[in-house]
Parts: sequence; structure tokens; C-alpha cells
Amino acid sequence: MSGPGAGVSRRILVIAGGLALAAATGCLSPTPRALTVWLASGDEEIATDTPPNPENDVYSAARGRLRLRAALNETLGVQLALRTATPPAGPFDVYVSDLVGPEDTLAARTAISLYRVHYTRVERFRSWYPQYTGRTATPTLLPDILVPWEAPRGGGPLRLSESRNEIVWIDVHVPPTIAPGEYRGRLEIRGTSNRAIFGCDIHLEVLPVALPGQRSLPVICRVDPRDLLRAHLQWPTAPAEQTRLLPGVPSHLHAVRLVTETMRVLHEHRATPVLWASFPTIRPTGARTVTVEWEEYDRLVAGWLDGSAFSDRVRLEAWPIPASLEHPSAVLNGGFGSPRYARLLAAYLSECQRHFAERGWLDRAFLRVCPPEPLTQSAVARMRRLSGIVRQSETRLPIVAHLPARSLRGLGWQGAPSVDLPDVDIWAPPAAWYEPQVMERQRQLGQHTWLMPDQPPYSGSLAVEAPPTDARVLPWQAYRYGVQGIWVEHAAELDAASSPARPWAGPGLLYPAEPYGLRDRPAPSLRLKRLRRGLQDYELLRLLEVNGQRLLAEKLAAQIVRWAATDACRENLLSCRESGWPRNPAVLREARELMLIELAGQFEPDSAARQRQIESLASWGRMMSQAERVVVTVDGVRLSAQPDGLHAHVAGEVLNATNRTLQGRWVWDTRPPGWEPVGDVLTNVPSGSQRPACLELRLAGFAYNVDGVYPFEVTFDTEALGVFRVPARLAVAACPLVQSAPRIDGRLDDWPLASNNAAGDFRLCRIRATEPEPRADRPALPTQAFFSTDEERLYVGVRCALRGRAGPKWKADNNIPIDGAIPWGEDVVEILLDPRGAIDGTSSDLYCLQIKPSGLLVASKGCRMQPPMGTTQVWASGAHVAVNIGPDAWVVELALPLAALPPEARQNRAWGFNVTRLDARRGEYSSWSGARGHCYRPRSLGNLIMPWP
Repeated sequence: MSGPGAGVSRRILVIAGGLALAAATGCLSPTPRALTVWLASGDEEIATDTPPNPENDVYSAARGRLRLRAALNETLGVQLALRTATPPAGPFDVYVSDLVGPEDTLAARTAISLYRVHYTRVERFRSWYPQYTGRTATPTLLPDILVPWEAPRGGGPLRLSESRNEIVWIDVHVPPTIAPGEYRGRLEIRGTSNRAIFGCDIHLEVLPVALPGQRSLPVICRVDPRDLLRAHLQWPTAPAEQTRLLPGVPSHLHAVRLVTETMRVLHEHRATPVLWASFPTIRPTGARTVTVEWEEYDRLVAGWLDGSAFSDRVRLEAWPIPASLEHPSAVLNGGFGSPRYARLLAAYLSECQRHFAERGWLDRAFLRVCPPEPLTQSAVARMRRLSGIVRQSETRLPIVAHLPARSLRGLGWQGAPSVDLPDVDIWAPPAAWYEPQVMERQRQLGQHTWLMPDQPPYSGSLAVEAPPTDARVLPWQAYRYGVQGIWVEHAAELDAASSPARPWAGPGLLYPAEPYGLRDRPAPSLRLKRLRRGLQDYELLRLLEVNGQRLLAEKLAAQIVRWAATDACRENLLSCRESGWPRNPAVLREARELMLIELAGQFEPDSAARQRQIESLASWGRMMSQAERVVVTVDGVRLSAQPDGLHAHVAGEVLNATNRTLQGRWVWDTRPPGWEPVGDVLTNVPSGSQRPACLELRLAGFAYNVDGVYPFEVTFDTEALGVFRVPARLAVAACPLVQSAPRIDGRLDDWPLASNNAAGDFRLCRIRATEPEPRADRPALPTQAFFSTDEERLYVGVRCALRGRAGPKWKADNNIPIDGAIPWGEDVVEILLDPRGAIDGTSSDLYCLQIKPSGLLVASKGCRMQPPMGTTQVWASGAHVAVNIGPDAWVVELALPLAALPPEARQNRAWGFNVTRLDARRGEYSSWSGARGHCYRPRSLGNLIMPWP
């Protein structure tokens, strides 16, 4: 058995539970029964309470083996999870031997890096989170901070102080110079007595495939070091451009080392860090001339630009001209639109171009003066002004614009600004503004296209709360759409809060390590590790191209990423499909295995290797299932009054992401008695498109139920791919005419009792379509609504159940915040009306009443969204509202004058109607109609039957 001085060259914590396995080694002390631990790949999600999985893709407890496969110059990530039912326990330390191969030895001291994974608390969520993950938006602990094992605090050995999973991350780096083959080693766990309590074999198969050192896809990480400098060294806050880092000044040495290590950490993860600080000093010497002090700047950045500062000697292939709105300062030089500022900026850019050419950096330089900002006409005007200054300066610097390449009005954005910027060289918009077909045309014109990750379903998210596959899938999305670079705006900032207007913002990929006793370097995140895994996948895709298998690479990427960017839109930017990439890490692992097998050679003499080929190709065949690329949905069921009675109009849609045209017939297998279809409905959907369908049924009648809900099923029957069954839901209630109006006091104790004037069984609007039924889409707290009317007013009462001592959440102000197409952040009840009698329409056709627990009423004609997808104007509704908050529920009562509605409201018996509720503490947005995605489409409303003749 190996010891610290006998072939064990690196210490690592690895625990594997089970007395049977420990006894099988024959020479190990029994593992304590209270200990439960397993190993998993770096893609797997391990939370505080994730159950153990001792038999998985990389680890078998029964065999006592950790099995890995890698290319040359590739780094693998493995997670070790340990849990005890009887804390405290430990300390636990682990040793790993060198990995010995047929010709070479992989030394553990250089190949293995260890990190203790720490949890961080996430309290703020965006509205995409519940739908994308299927989880409530409640504060939670998530693993993300990676503290080096050798850190004085928070590293190893590991002590277990709580009954939750504790994780250790292991990097296994395969150098580009070793010989391919099978490498074997040994893992051992050691406890307080330094006795081994578990041993595990390591089998590492190194394939004859080498990843290039040069990055094929630049992930440009803008490094603003001020947060790290403040956390580590208590540096005062100053503009980033004026935060001086002077290598020749002794008092700056710690700061320079911290920034240098930050750049190194990002580079080692195959990113392209660019420093956004310590810009050179400018001194005007004339009306159109400047002197720039380059010496300290060059001394700081030269090692990154020639590669000498990095262990792999690979230089950075992209670097910004040190210019911004703050440098030279537009404010201090007459303003952005002034001639004085234009002359100064032009002179400075000319000097930058001269200097970069002299140093040999010009071929990698780009100019990013205007930062990402909300899309407004002013933002476009600033870019137009900047490009004009650059053109007049006669420099040839590529200009970066974080804007869409054209107006987004075609995607429903009401009043989106026109974009006409012919001098832009690099388009780098957020994914939600990235139109793949438009960007392809820009590339054909010789321009470059980058992408800023923002949020699902437009792109994978780099947020802490995003699933583990999100960071990994970003390079796949780049390959799928020909993206030439990824721009990360806040790579080193600690808390850049995302918002509907700033979806690209978010916490950085690094953490301060000073709390763990490391003054001169940051701590990486799990997200950075998983992003590196995706960048290595990208290199494999590019190697397939080089080896004449471009078609396979493109097919594979199209299968992994069915859609992203604005391809995720259905009707507009806020009416979107579910995310078009897998959350299951096994799919990405199968894709990687296939690429490695293809690159290592189609046929191998070893029978076991050939069997692996067959198994991988079979997995690929399962991934290529065409049926999984067809999405059939029902958006809603609306009623209309016809001469022969009520008709139901079912709004459906078919998305065909297969490689063939799809034709199908809509069939009613389980319709309620007395519901008769009006004609056959056939839908023909070309490859790569979506088609709506409207199915009509004649209703002989129906009996109201206590919740006003009738679930049924619609079937889309195709010869090519079989049957697709889709749940549908008719929400309908009666609004009885009453002689005595209820008091509007927020109490509901004087409402008329009737079984047909109630709405219940609310369903979550934001839920993954793949979540299992039943009950997966029901909110934690129930909501009920009641309706009645007299000759002058419509009355609505809503009871929102509460639980425990947690009352509703709101601020005492006159604002109801929104995020995308839903209210967000504070409890709110919405009443949505469409009395037109029309099924089609937009959010502009709806009347919207929003009520907070404070009693605040916001009434509008048209629904507010960010960005706006329709017109919205203040509606003088004249409604009277009362709210009462009790221990079990908060109640809303509302009286709406019928005179505030258009005249056709009195002529139409079947109103479009819905009641929604946001439970802000859980992030659960639910509605009576069961609308999915958002509730502001007329066809997604429920139905209120009015008592008019």
C-alpha cells in the first residue's frame, strides 16, 4: 500500500462508503457505517441533499474502480461527495498515486488538482428559473466556490460538521506529450490515525487524440479586478480604467500578483481574459495630438499577449484597445457628442493603433467603447456616433457593438429602435437579441459575430442557480450557430445583478480566496470548470472538421442544440419555446464519447474498444430520435357564442425540428360527452418550422364543476412518427346576476353561494413541459376566485392561501415590478379581461388589473412586459379594491364598473377571463386558465359566461 513517501505524490480526499467494498480490498479498515460517499463526473448536479449514486458512468463501488477516458491536453473533472448522518466527523485526507502507463508515468503532483467545494447562498432569482428548472425560487445553498486543497482555511483535510453532502472537486490533467494508453493508479482514504479506510483503483484511458493549445473559440472574459482588489487588499474604489496596477511599485506587488493569477486561472480554463483596468495615461499635446504613457501598461500586459506569463506559453488571441467612455472621459471633455471629445478620442485611437502595430498586437486588437446597455434609440445613437469618430480618425480598429444587427420589431418588440450601423465590425449582442439568420448574413459580409450569454431559452446561463449543463452547453450553442466568440461581461465581478433590461449581467466566474487564507489568487467556480468542459467539447467538434467529418460535427451540434438565441421564439421575444438543449449530462457525455471514438479511429483491434464503439453509436442513435424533436402544444381553449350554442376553439401548435416534413391529423380520443368536432383538421409542418392549428368543437352542454375546469386530451396523429398526446384544459365559470352586491371589504363572507361561479385548481405558468403529471404543475398554495355581477358592476373575489407565519411579500410603493412577461418579486393578483368576443389578438387587447397586498391597484389597457410586446396605456377603470391579510390567506375584493369596458362587453356572453397569482416567496406564478409561458395571450385566457341575453 502506498504511503506519503512511497509513490504517493499528491494528497486528495476520496471517500467511498460501504463495509462490503472496504472488506473486499482485504487490507483496509472498515469505512464507518455513518459515512455515505460516491464519486461522479463533473457534469452531475450534487446539491445538499442529492441521494448517493454509487454506480454511474465513471465510478463503480461494486468494482472499486474509477474509470476515465481523455484526449491529450484535456482536463477531466470528477466530484467526490461525502455525507455523514452523525456529524461531526473527520478529518479525512486522501492520497492518490502516480498513474502508470505502458510507456509513461503521469505524475500526480502535476496532473491532479484538488478543491474543496463550498456552498454559496442564492436569494434572488429571475423569472426564468422556475420554468427552466422546475423548482421554486426560494433561497437555497448551491455548491460553486472551489477552494484549493492546500488553502490555510477551508481546504483539506475535510471535516464534516453538518448532515449534508460535502464535495471535493478533482481536476485530472492529461499533458499533450505523454503516450496514449491505459494508465492506472490508486486512491486511498486516510482518517485521523493515518490508516487507509478505503482504496479505489483508477483506470485512465488516454486516446490518440490531441486538443490544440490554441483556443478555437475565444471566450472573452472582461476582467474588472476592483471587487477582487477590494476583497483581498481593501483597495479603494475608483473607475476601473483609473485603477492603476504598477509592476514596478513595491506597494502594488500584491495587487499585480492577484490580477496576474486571475488572468492565469481564466486562461488555464481555456478562456481569453482581457484586463479592464490600469489603462495608460493620456496627455493632450495639441488640438489633435496626444502623448500616451505606455511603459507601465506594456510591462503589465506583455506577458499575456506573448504567452510568456502562462505555463502553456499560449498567447491571448484577442485584446481590447484600452479605451472606453471613461478613458478618455467623455464627461470631462465636453460630452459624448462634442467636437472636443471627438478630436481627443480620434487622436488617442490613432496613437493606440500605432503602438499596437509597433508591438505586434494589432491583429488581435478590438475596440469596445460602449458597454452593454438596455436597447434604446440613445444606445444606437451612441454607437453611430462612436463609429463615425473612428471612421474620421482613419484607424482600422474593429468596433464591437453589443446591439442586435437590425431592429427587433420583427420579433414583436413594440417601438424597438432602428439599427443601421454599417461601420460595426463585431456584433456581440445578448443571446435574446441574436438572430441566427441575420448574423449569418453579417458573416457573409465579412463581419464577426459574438454572443453574450444571458438566460434560457435563448442561451445557457452562467448564473450560480443554473443547472450544471448550462455552462457546458454554451460552446455547443456557439458551434451550432457559427458564433465566433463568446463575451462574458462580468467575469471577475462579485455581484452584477441581472434584470430584464440587463439579462447579460450576473455574478463572475471567480470568488475572492482571501477568506480562505490565499491573498494573491482568486478561487474558481464550478461554472468555470464546466465551461472549460464545453470548450474542450468545442475543440473536438473542430477536430472532426479537420478530419473531414464536418457533417457529423454539424449534425451532432444540431442534435444537442435544437434551438437557441431568437430561434427559441414562438410569436415574439417573450412567447418562447422550452429550452432547446439537454439538461441531462448523460446526453453530452454520449456526444463526447462518440467524438472521441470517431477521432481515435473507426475500428480498433481491441474487442473491448470495439464494443465501446458499438455502444456509443447505439447511444447516438437514441439521441437522434426524430420524435423527440417534435413539440405539440395546446395554448388554450376559448368559447364563443354561436347560433347553435357554445363552440370551443382549441388553439394548438406543432413545432417540427426534424429533418423531414411532418403531416398529422388532430384526433379527439377523450373528449367530454356532447362535444362534437366541427370538421377535420390536418396540419402540414415543413422541416425546421412551426405551424398553428385551430380546432373547433360544438358543445351540446356542460355541467359546471367546483373549480370551473374541464381537462381533456388532444392527439396529433402522424404516420411518420406516431402519436403525440397533448393535455388540454377548458376553464369556464358563470358570472351570476345578483340583486344584492357583496361588500367590498376583503372578507368574502357575504358572497352568493353557487357551484358555477368559482374558479380553482390554479396551475403554474412557468413549468417544464417534461415534468411528470399529475400535480407537478400545481402551486404549493391554492388560490380560489369568485364572480358575480349586477347591472352596473362586475365583482371579483380572490382568496390566496398562506402557510405558516410567512405572509405575502411586497413593498409599500406604487410599483408592481415585472420580469419579462410576468409580475415578479412581490405578491400580486391579476385579473385579465377580454370582452371582445374574439379569439385571436395580442396583449394590447387585454384589460389588466393588478393588485398588491398593500391594496395598490394598477390598471392598464394592454399588459406591461419587458421588453414591451404590445401597446400599454393607463386605464381609468374606476375599480374599487379592498384587501384583507389574515393568518391563513390574503383576500382581494374588487368591483369594476361595467361602463369602464367597451360597449361590446354587454353584447358578448363569453368573455375571455383569467385570474393569476404570483406567490413571490416561492416564485410561483399560477393561473386559473392553466396558461403556459405567459398569460397575456387572448387565446390562453379562460372563459367567463355572462348573464346577458
